[in-house]
Amino acid sequence: AFAAPSNGADALEFVGVGQPLPGADVMIADRHGQPLPVRQIGEILVRSETMLDGYLGEPDGAAPIREGWLRTGDLGYQAPGQLFVTGRIKDLIIQGGQNLIPSVLEEIVSEVEGVRAGAAAAIGVRSAEHETDKVCIVAETRLAASEHPHLAARIRERLSAYGVALDRVLLI
Repeated sequence: AFAAPSNGADALEFVGVGQPLPGADVMIADRHGQPLPVRQIGEILVRSETMLDGYLGEPDGAAPIREGWLRTGDLGYQAPGQLFVTGRIKDLIIQGGQNLIPSVLEEIVSEVEGVRAGAAAAIGVRSAEHETDKVCIVAETRLAASEHPHLAARIRERLSAYGVALDRVLLI
């Protein structure tokens, strides 16, 4: 049985991010990859016709794909017609022994001119070859594609000022 929502001081409010795009599926799973019922928090798994096969420059099997589902590392739940993101499984990127907090990196990147405010994601991708996490940034911009290399350089420079070596930048 589920508890009724509360309006108390300890209540949390989450905003629904909508439904999957056509051709994409979302599943909320427990730690063993088994589907969870609606309104139960678990890892968000996705699969689609356009999903990645792996990570460029990484050995096969480096991408967190299990039985056709991409493990996002994000936590969330589904309610009829909506997906709600509640957090991350591992809210820490460990790069060469340095602990990095994704939300802090995202805030720094969001302040770079040309990045849409609040539209950056910091992702730690485990590199078995290097035995550390690689730091990847995905950021949304309205700049023309011809400006993307310059924006990526500004993002790298900004994070470098904080001692963060950025492995990849993806601008969308």
